[in-house]
Amino acid sequence: MAGHWTGSRWHQVPIWDPLWLRALLERPLDEGLPGSGFWVVGYYVDYDRRSLDSLRLRSPHLDQVVSFSYGATPDGQINGRDPEILKGVTAAPKKVILFGNLTDGKFSRDTASAILRDPAVQERYLRLLLEKVAQQKAGGVQLDFEGVAPEDRSRFTSFVQRLAEELHRRGLTLSLAVPAKVRDDPRSGWAGAFDYAALGQAVDQLFIMAYDEHYRGGEPGPVASLPWTEKAIRFAISVVPTQKILLGIPLYGYDWAAPGQGRAYGIKVLQARLAQQGAEIRWDPVFGENVAAYRADDGEHVAWFPDERSLEAKLALAQKYNLKGVALWRLGFEPDHYWELLGRTRQAEMP
Repeated sequence: MAGHWTGSRWHQVPIWDPLWLRALLERPLDEGLPGSGFWVVGYYVDYDRRSLDSLRLRSPHLDQVVSFSYGATPDGQINGRDPEILKGVTAAPKKVILFGNLTDGKFSRDTASAILRDPAVQERYLRLLLEKVAQQKAGGVQLDFEGVAPEDRSRFTSFVQRLAEELHRRGLTLSLAVPAKVRDDPRSGWAGAFDYAALGQAVDQLFIMAYDEHYRGGEPGPVASLPWTEKAIRFAISVVPTQKILLGIPLYGYDWAAPGQGRAYGIKVLQARLAQQGAEIRWDPVFGENVAAYRADDGEHVAWFPDERSLEAKLALAQKYNLKGVALWRLGFEPDHYWELLGRTRQAEMP
């Protein structure tokens, strides 16, 4: 469901209502260009109404909108819903379409390997990708292949180089989402396939996914602690020009009922949930996140989540190391008051 606000009241409108959709598509576009200074980029998803609400309000304050749109199949077909609704929100220069190796809702190593190893599959995938970008009138592409096999490292680099050439020939940009890492270990099952140095030469921007230091399937801990984040930045800038790098910032936290049994929540939802449970919340100044504990019917819970202090510290790190900007995962998770801080940072002169 989508809709609109009247004062403090939300009016739901089915996304398939043709009159409401036409009205949205005919509203004045955000015709702004990406800024020349510090960037703030937001990820939009089509499966959460709050993401669209945030985008409609905040698009003028963003330098790019990355639409989390398309997955793929092992035979090189592209699937996912076309982000037609963005045509009524933001214009081409700021609109970037994300293509990932999502198959049946999960990032698939097998799908990535098929695209990277089979020339016919890769040819089909590239052709369909370029057709989608032209159809959506986007300004660029973001590639988000996750869980790529480490033995596909050189193949992945070659594929990114080829895609960059095709897009640049058409006057379009290519950005790449890569897992955060503090050193280059080509044997790593999670990040080994990503040769930052070579990839950084090919793409226009490198988005460092500096989150899930601890994740739902592991031990409880910070989503993205400050020491770990700074180490990831320092490694990245050692091999990639700083003005190509954007720091990914998580706007969510995890609540673990037990190790390996975590659930993700946006910051606003998690804070409300913890308040309802009467959780004891403590700020950790070293990690730069909150840790909470409470007892529920299923046992003892531990939650970790960032807040505005975490955001301020991450923005300071991005500016300290002269990064191009930050990327928010994702629109709709953020408390409204975050935008005052983001706006001040975006408009401020770099140190």
